[in-house]
Amino acid sequence: MFYRLCDLVLRSNVPLPELPPTAQTTADLDFDLLPAAELEEVTAEWFHRREFENGRVWLKFARVGSGYLLRFPRYADFAVLDDARRVHCRPRPDVPLVTVHHLLLDQVLPLVLSKWGGLVLHASAVTLPDGVIAFVGDTGRGKSTLAASLAQRGFGLVTDDCLVVRERGRDFWVFPSYPGLRVLPETLLALFDGELKLPAVAHYTRKKRLGPVNSPLTFETEPKPLRKIYFLGKPGAGEPLGEAQTFLMSMSARDGLVELIRSAMRLDCQDRDQLQKEIATCARLVKSVSLNQMAIPHDFELLGPICDAIVAG
Repeated sequence: MFYRLCDLVLRSNVPLPELPPTAQTTADLDFDLLPAAELEEVTAEWFHRREFENGRVWLKFARVGSGYLLRFPRYADFAVLDDARRVHCRPRPDVPLVTVHHLLLDQVLPLVLSKWGGLVLHASAVTLPDGVIAFVGDTGRGKSTLAASLAQRGFGLVTDDCLVVRERGRDFWVFPSYPGLRVLPETLLALFDGELKLPAVAHYTRKKRLGPVNSPLTFETEPKPLRKIYFLGKPGAGEPLGEAQTFLMSMSARDGLVELIRSAMRLDCQDRDQLQKEIATCARLVKSVSLNQMAIPHDFELLGPICDAIVAG
């Protein structure tokens, strides 16, 4: 089975209904789901890890031979092989298939895409009349909520959480990842009055997955130029924007460069060559687009005025 992912073709040995199918039969990436088994002890150089606030390890990175091993200790191993052209997954027993799909699409593949050139940002994005606007920020800052609210107004959704940016001449273009959006039940209730019945993203999260079949949203299918970036932070000092109590300030190219580098997804955080290329790309990007800081309160009643302010520019 062959699917479209950004500007690449992915072949999978199992159905991936979240991805749009393609008639092309020459793959850039290969994915194989292996039989479930307990995760084996491996002799590896564990060079990076991500942890929760309580210290529990969420994801470990290791080099194994010429490839990488991504271990989610509670759920699965993902091997990234052949210069990030093949991915194998070995899930633990009793891990639901929906969770495997989520880990692949929303955790592993964004890291793999970082090896394919360009820039991969932890960001949501929608298309406005003059081009794409992106929301960059840490988890919980409101990226998906803002994107969902703007998409509900008829603006095309580019991506939920993984923004692939590539240079074309003097412009930077973004490529839709896949047609999906992950939101919490309270966001669904606020935006859609709780009328949508949606599948779970994974067995361990409350988030639900919006898609082209089960929602009225429009999902972009073609690349578009990136025009503006909003960096989402905590509510704080700044100039109030209308009655939304939204704080919006322009951002310097220097500060934007720091935030872009911090928000970039990368498979190997110790790859100096790749990091140098990313820094150079980010340095050109901050000179090409409008940069803004934005801090929004967690109040669904303010979503309307906030989106009005964003659309007004």
